[in-house]
Amino acid sequence: SICLVTPIVEINFLPNDWSPNITNKLIVCGSFIWTPKRLNLQRLLSSKSLSELEEKGMELMIIGRAKNKEIVKGNKIKGVFVSGEVKSVEPFYKEAALAIVPELAGGGFKLKIAEAVQHNLPIVAIKGAVTDLEMKDGIHYIEVDSYEDLITEAIDLLNDKEKVKKLVNNANLLFKSKYSLKENSNRIQKIIK
Repeated sequence: SICLVTPIVEINFLPNDWSPNITNKLIVCGSFIWTPKRLNLQRLLSSKSLSELEEKGMELMIIGRAKNKEIVKGNKIKGVFVSGEVKSVEPFYKEAALAIVPELAGGGFKLKIAEAVQHNLPIVAIKGAVTDLEMKDGIHYIEVDSYEDLITEAIDLLNDKEKVKKLVNNANLLFKSKYSLKENSNRIQKIIK
């Protein structure tokens, strides 16, 4: 017998009185050393809609390893902060109101999606970035067709607190039922029995 054990992502159920973290910060998290991920980020940073961030008084935080020249280049863009390597992404997720996943290339289970769900952030992703077939566009996250749309959709979504709450709650419930230690234990116990 074969048992597929998923990554374990511990999620706490949202309290009934939970409300979205509304700040002026969006987050893109990852390691941008690998060429496909670096290219994804470059496409996002060259999108025309990026100028909307500054107009709306918002900031795009790009958190994770990157080549020094990419960090310097990114930090020259108004409304963008590129951190480079950090000890912990935790403080940045706590500041963020929404997670953007610009992964057109590069597949597999994306840690940044799990991190966003763990931090109760709504997710806006480019088409094909979310590879979990149980995560549905419009139910657990928002999917867009282009890099231009990532920023505009993120800004629009943050203006709809009820939609944010619904997306976050649905993603939270899905991850709790699919990726918890308890669910993985149950899968293994069924195989053993």
